[in-house]
Amino acid sequence: MPDVIRVNNQPYNWNSSLTKFDNQAWPGVVGITFSDALEVKEVYSQTQNGRPIGATSGKYKVDNFTVKMLRDSADALTTYLAAKPPFIGSYGRTEFSVNLTVSEPLLPGAFPIVMTAGVCRIIGESSATEEGSDELFTEFKLWCKGIVKNGKTLYANKLPGI
Repeated sequence: MPDVIRVNNQPYNWNSSLTKFDNQAWPGVVGITFSDALEVKEVYSQTQNGRPIGATSGKYKVDNFTVKMLRDSADALTTYLAAKPPFIGSYGRTEFSVNLTVSEPLLPGAFPIVMTAGVCRIIGESSATEEGSDELFTEFKLWCKGIVKNGKTLYANKLPGI
């Protein structure tokens, strides 16, 4: 499959993106960072050359997931999460979904890029208020069960019935 042909020489940019929490658009997001990895263990035997004979299938982990938001939008998100059952009052125990879509719907041939994290929780929060900053931000660290990018995953899904 060839690389993307950019229509009108316009690559995707921040203005092409839209973030949703629990399928609700949240325009106060100013940054998202995520990475996932497979932790594999190399397997050795008496091959006499020191090379591994293979590797385990691995343990999947979302090792970094942060969302940076304008302070008032971050407060609105924690208020929303704290009101969701069953952990009323806690936004750290409440699970929610994150969806990031990058698209240019008015450019024919521009295919969307969609990242979905179906089960997430806020597990950390940092904020700073200081002179010299024009706007105030809050950054959340998220725990996530798994990330799917355009229907593809780094891990292998379990086969049904096995």
